[in-house]
Amino acid sequence: MFKRNYIKFTVISFISLIFNTTSFAQNSEEELRNEISFLAKKLLDISGEESITIEQAAYMKPFIGICTSLTPKGVKLTCITPGHNAFKAGLKTGDLITSINEIVLTKSNKNGYKKAYAGLLKSMKTDDSLAVKFMRKGEERSVVFKVGAVYYPAYTLTVKK
Repeated sequence: MFKRNYIKFTVISFISLIFNTTSFAQNSEEELRNEISFLAKKLLDISGEESITIEQAAYMKPFIGICTSLTPKGVKLTCITPGHNAFKAGLKTGDLITSINEIVLTKSNKNGYKKAYAGLLKSMKTDDSLAVKFMRKGEERSVVFKVGAVYYPAYTLTVKK
């Protein structure tokens, strides 16, 4: 059972990555097919089965459109997804978020900035307001925007040897 759940998680994670990452959006269809083929072979090898079928219903997920790196000085934005709410609010790659909704995301947070950030991400819901304080080129700034959503389409994936 663990192996099947691991395989399902791996496939779902990969499909989600394909549908929602700008780096994959720039790849050609052939490159994506090759990547899927490579991962499908690995899944079959891990499972030891002749075929695997995975079904996933469509769903919406809260999304603000940022990639981050946690540092003791704050949450550094390493990418911003064009068209999503963080981009529309004016956040830029390189900005350093120091707090969200008055929750400190720096080393000075006595409860742990990594734990605080993880908790924020986990509790975030579509249409929640985010009051973000951040540093840009040594200047403190702030912005308020709403959490958006990203659509994950339904799919059935069957992989056969």
